[in-house]
Amino acid sequence: MLVQSDPLGGIDRLLADALRATQSRAMPMDAYQEGAQLVIALDLPGVDPATIAVTVEHGHLSIQAERPNPPTSAPDMLVHERPSGHWIRRVVLSDALDPEAIAAAYERGVLTLRVPFRATTRARRVAIDAPEELPRPSVGR
Repeated sequence: MLVQSDPLGGIDRLLADALRATQSRAMPMDAYQEGAQLVIALDLPGVDPATIAVTVEHGHLSIQAERPNPPTSAPDMLVHERPSGHWIRRVVLSDALDPEAIAAAYERGVLTLRVPFRATTRARRVAIDAPEELPRPSVGR
């Protein structure tokens, strides 16, 4: 049998529930720039890849995933802490990104999206034309 000890009488659970209520049920996400692309990594452990949907519409990236509830026929459920349900995460994409070229991969419970920057928005060096020798200003008498 599994026994949980809670010396504070459930206060920590109440605080955790209150904190969870203020947070969205979104999947944890990291986003960073890697070269000429934006990389978005989302934790989706235990999610069947067939239940993951990634869509882009009007500059909004939407990620949906689902992990089913545990079987309700388990009458001896002692602890149920693993999250289950349907999650949606939305990200607004900058105009500098190319939503038509997004690549997605799911490996070891992590969904990784790679969004390249548009070629026209990438930083480039601008050449400066200047005469080799500039005329010197004359000092007035």
